[in-house]
Amino acid sequence: MTIVLFGDSITAGYVHGEGDTQALTKRIAQAFQKYDVLNLGIPGDTSQGGRERVYEQVVNVNPDYVFVFFGANDVAEDKVQTKAIYRQNLQAIVEAIGKEKVILLTGPYTNQKNHAQDRPESRIKDYAQAVESLGNQLSIPVVPIYKRMKQDQAVTAFFQADGLHFSEIGYDFLAKQMIEALERKIGENKEHE
Repeated sequence: MTIVLFGDSITAGYVHGEGDTQALTKRIAQAFQKYDVLNLGIPGDTSQGGRERVYEQVVNVNPDYVFVFFGANDVAEDKVQTKAIYRQNLQAIVEAIGKEKVILLTGPYTNQKNHAQDRPESRIKDYAQAVESLGNQLSIPVVPIYKRMKQDQAVTAFFQADGLHFSEIGYDFLAKQMIEALERKIGENKEHE
């Protein structure tokens, strides 16, 4: 049984210049010890990149559950995908994998002291709403990471110095949200068996 983490550098576990740590993977694996956890996060990736590699990397391993977590780069000024294309890419990813396996995450909040110019909050919020809307349309769970980060008083502690990538505290927060969502999905699937 396999859980796939599919996304960008935050998924990959980018910590202090290292692009592929076990920061997120180990937290998910600890909570779901009966599953293999495969991290397919690529630093710098967008939903377009995810769409291009979904069949080869995700569908081919026939996972039981997949977290889809793109957005931090889709909203970036130098890579910006339009909101419509972002949503189309996510929908194509979901359709490739199968909606019964997918949990979507909205893109994260970024510290606006560092990123007001290249990742403006208005765009982050707009794209997060697109993910929630897609989840509603397809009847799949969405973890509203942007909203939950914004609501947390300690949000600045969630970041490394760059104001984008997650700190250990940030990964604790992120993993908790993901674990709760997957526990609910597994429970719902058992009810339908």
